[in-house]
Amino acid sequence: MRAGWRGTADTPPLAGIASPAGVVVAAAAAVGWAIGLAVLQPLTEPSGPDAYAENNTYWVRDLRFMAVVAIALGLILAGRGDRWATRAGVAAGALWIGADVVLDRSDLAGWPAAGTLAALGCLAVGAVAAIQRRRAHRPRRRALVAVAAVGAALTPLAAMIESPTDTEPALTPAALVVSGILLALTVGAALAAGLAVPDGTDAATPARLALAVTVLALGAAGLAWTRLVEPHERAPSLLLGIMLLAGLSLLSAHWPAGRPAWDAQGATIAVLAIGYPVLTFFWMFLLMFGTPIATLLTALAGSIPVNSADTDSLYALVGSATGLTIGALLVTADRSPYAAGGSAALPDGS
Repeated sequence: MRAGWRGTADTPPLAGIASPAGVVVAAAAAVGWAIGLAVLQPLTEPSGPDAYAENNTYWVRDLRFMAVVAIALGLILAGRGDRWATRAGVAAGALWIGADVVLDRSDLAGWPAAGTLAALGCLAVGAVAAIQRRRAHRPRRRALVAVAAVGAALTPLAAMIESPTDTEPALTPAALVVSGILLALTVGAALAAGLAVPDGTDAATPARLALAVTVLALGAAGLAWTRLVEPHERAPSLLLGIMLLAGLSLLSAHWPAGRPAWDAQGATIAVLAIGYPVLTFFWMFLLMFGTPIATLLTALAGSIPVNSADTDSLYALVGSATGLTIGALLVTADRSPYAAGGSAALPDGS
């Protein structure tokens, strides 16, 4: 059977950078979450007897939830996709969302509160990462690919976030910070998956690093462009997600003869280019119009409900579902008889 994304303990030394990088990115996301909860949320929360909520009123909550997803992804990256590390990261993210709802309901506000939450968040990240380091066994490429897929799907949605007026001074900086963190996670996880090659050796490491820097630079340029244009002109930013998924496919693949297998990679990228926007809109309609999840979270936080003419949005959930679906499809393709038979699989191609 052809080697797929199965991890091995014999990885290149450079692959060890994934652990501290994951911790740093998760800690940065924790700080962003704290500022969003205690500083930005009170500034944007509707109040008063005539207050009402509409489309994107709770954009701060959406960015906070994306930051929480980034914390979970960063912890999984810190554990290099190990099974226990993955479970710990997912559990930490779920508990963090619960804490966010409780704290949001308590109307916590002010920079001192933000500083305290940021410190506690960083301590929590460090504690989970320390436990992971003691228990983790070996990297799992499939988990790292899934982390990168979720990050790639979420990055454009974070950059495109809107508010009812789009005049809040913190809107663009907050969107750029969260989307930048997700971009770093995407590239880092994809590169870590590529470095965890089955035989523990990869002469293409310098080329992978160059490609990672290129994807990171293009992604940063895409984020900046998204915030520079008017909201109604941001739809092409979904191309950023396609570019990041193409980078994921190339960076995570095994490179025979020190270069990507372009026959398989071309097919993979074509499928991702079609699948990403289709899945994004599918999950958007299902989760934002077909289920009351966002409305329930608004009620649990004690916030004013969105009026019936508009939609209570939660793009963090849409992007996470899209990324998980793409990650699952990539992993399933690698496990399929087609992949096992020695042909070019998605997206390994070796």
